[in-house]
Amino acid sequence: MKFIALLTIITSIMLFINAKVLAQEFARAKLANIMINGKEYRAIGVNQPDLFTSYAAPELFTQYGAKQAYELKQKTIDAILNAEKNHIAFFRFWATGFWPRDMQLYFDKPDVYWQNMDGVFDLCKEHNIKLIPSIFWHLDMWNMICEEDRQAILDPNSKTYQAMHKYAKEIVSRYKDDTNILMWELMNEGFLSADVQMEGRKAPPEGVYLPTNKLRKETWKKEDSLTAPMLLQFYKEMTEYIKSIDPNHLVTSGDANVRETSQSLRESFPEQVWKVDSLRQNLSNLLESQPEPLDVFSFHQYGSFEEKQKISDLPYLNYYRCMIRTAHASLTPILIGELGQFNPSLKDDYESKWAIFAIDMMEEEGVALICLWVWYFPHQPENDLLSSTHPSLMKRIDEFNGKYSNLKP
Repeated sequence: MKFIALLTIITSIMLFINAKVLAQEFARAKLANIMINGKEYRAIGVNQPDLFTSYAAPELFTQYGAKQAYELKQKTIDAILNAEKNHIAFFRFWATGFWPRDMQLYFDKPDVYWQNMDGVFDLCKEHNIKLIPSIFWHLDMWNMICEEDRQAILDPNSKTYQAMHKYAKEIVSRYKDDTNILMWELMNEGFLSADVQMEGRKAPPEGVYLPTNKLRKETWKKEDSLTAPMLLQFYKEMTEYIKSIDPNHLVTSGDANVRETSQSLRESFPEQVWKVDSLRQNLSNLLESQPEPLDVFSFHQYGSFEEKQKISDLPYLNYYRCMIRTAHASLTPILIGELGQFNPSLKDDYESKWAIFAIDMMEEEGVALICLWVWYFPHQPENDLLSSTHPSLMKRIDEFNGKYSNLKP
């Protein structure tokens, strides 16, 4: 009996030690930093938006021929292999379908759906690519599937609310112990919908629905409009729900920014007054738009040397520096979920001059995570970042990740 009691004690101690060790491997927010294993972690990754859907294409997309579907899967595998080769630290991607039609496999063969998700997660881990899965990338997908209005995301009695919570529970509980996940993301650029009157606006085309969907809107209704308070409520409630299932991972919003007219839109809703905010209004709204218990601020930043941001007529890098310092003043780490440039775009500027200047500024300001747009994306092949076409940018990624994330050039 004494031996059994001693063995039980030893087992309990070992389990406790293993849990403590495992906990250290998850990303943690500390002040304005992200920490892994007690050390500050900073990294540059890329958007591989269709990482899951293209990997699962042979099973997911019945509308494609077998050859095209397997080509998509192979391109995804190539994207992972080449990301490792180029010392890319992480992928940001939609961990779901994009349109309702992409979810047929989830409803028909959920085991096959999740086996494919496991496959892409395992492959990324094998090749040292961390992940930021976006759980609800496309704002409208679930209410379209459930044939309800957007505002149903807040109604616990709605089919949309229940379906979204079911999906969140399935994916989060499945991977809550996966230390290769940097954080969960709620959706892509959700707050850009804040206080935008949707009534009468054109809805997505008929062909993106599930075959079983009977209600297919030609135009949105007023109940498809989401005010800022509605979105804040969704962010808070969904983040709390995710954290109740998974205490291990950070959560971010996936937002780009607030609109440059956010103050006037909020004050005039449901009317639409598009008056450009002052810098102070904009930065105040920025802080409010990504509330606790979200752990990490998410910004999407595109810019140019030739143009200026409308707010205060600042050069883009100066304006983005203001955003970054505002977030850091709240002692919150930052994910630049999309970084790109225009006039010229990255596809027309193989030297990537503005993007490299932006990375230099972000390094100086202590930004934790930077995610470039875009890597091996079949819907925007002209924007793909490749080592052969963007050697200066790949070299800058090498330098940054070698310095801060132990991915040596």
